[in-house]
Amino acid sequence: MRSLTWIAVFGAVCCSPAATLPLEGELFHPATNVEVIWDATNSLPKQLWIYQVMPGAFSAGVVSNAMALGNFTMKDLTKAGIPPFQDKNLLHFENKNELGRRRWLYIAPGLGTMKFESERNTTASVENVPTADEAEAAARDLLFQLGIDRSLLAERVRKGYDETTTPIDRSGNVLGPERTLSRGLSFERRVDGFPLSENWCFLAHFDSHRRLRDFTFVTGHFKTSHSRSNQNQPFRGGLFISVFLREARAF
Repeated sequence: MRSLTWIAVFGAVCCSPAATLPLEGELFHPATNVEVIWDATNSLPKQLWIYQVMPGAFSAGVVSNAMALGNFTMKDLTKAGIPPFQDKNLLHFENKNELGRRRWLYIAPGLGTMKFESERNTTASVENVPTADEAEAAARDLLFQLGIDRSLLAERVRKGYDETTTPIDRSGNVLGPERTLSRGLSFERRVDGFPLSENWCFLAHFDSHRRLRDFTFVTGHFKTSHSRSNQNQPFRGGLFISVFLREARAF
């Protein structure tokens, strides 16, 4: 049986959208009995660490700080009509701000999730909405006020979660430029210094004069389950959510 070694070469070609690259030469039709051997250019690490999702509660300090942001007290603790999280230990606070607009705080300790929302004042004028950099500074200050361990968050900040509006008439004609109603940004989660995924774990929006509109913190609690040698065997177990490489390599 013949043997064939394939080596993959990756390159980048820049061209205009209208341009096409001509295909030259004859099509390759290998025989059905050709043995394909992949010649890898690097090797997997010898050890993999497996992390397991664990239930856990926020510290009393973080809960107290979150309540202070919305001036919540234990008198505001109530039962959620339609809870946003399925957690039997869910805490739901509700009150009103100085303008009579409602505010909500949900804390799901079993999921490691916290969510604050406030009702928008639709009659107030929109002014002095923070810039992207100002919103980032406000978000970092919010994390400090909450007492959240910043080592849980990756350095990468994602901007552009903005809420905008464009005035139009009944016929759909644009009457003015687009306006930003609130500025939003997010942070990624990391475990042992490695980003957990491309998804955010902390998201916040700020309205006029840097007023906090809402935030969601999804931390998740992780425990190092065990390590295992890479033996080209499948990983089993529904609780194993992610595999991180202890060596400085990307997936």
